[in-house]
Amino acid sequence: MPGADRVHHAEDSWLDLPSAIAMPSLDTLHLTRAAGRRGTVQQLVTACPRLADLTLEACGGILTELSVRHARLRRLALRCYHDLSAVAADSSELRAFDYHGAVPRRGFLSMQRPPKISLCTLDFCGEEPTGPPELCFLQPFAGVERLHLTPARLGRGVVGHGAGAFSRG
Repeated sequence: MPGADRVHHAEDSWLDLPSAIAMPSLDTLHLTRAAGRRGTVQQLVTACPRLADLTLEACGGILTELSVRHARLRRLALRCYHDLSAVAADSSELRAFDYHGAVPRRGFLSMQRPPKISLCTLDFCGEEPTGPPELCFLQPFAGVERLHLTPARLGRGVVGHGAGAFSRG
């Protein structure tokens, strides 16, 4: 029976990595519906220092925080994450960000360098916030060329509370 550090759903694939793993040449990783021990996804991402394209989709509760410190990262996609509380990314080369999940809280996304993102897709699902959401999560995307925003779960009052979301300063 899985312990507290394991999450598994019948339709998921169990991800069981060796204690030491290195994938120094891998530049694209798409991981969908994986189950395993907490920290397994982070261990895999860390083992791939040349990642340029990272897509993580519906990996359940095994990923609650993510740190991507790869200077080559050009595309980051996080889909169907409702338990993800924090993402830290090296954004020096990041050009595309794709997020499908719950409305992020303050401090959800931190980027070490000013992003040069040209395409951003934000699609919010899950429970609608009980009050007006804080739109500070939009700040890193103030300079994007193309923004695809699906605000269905942002609730009422977004226009009045989001007026300063894209201000620089």
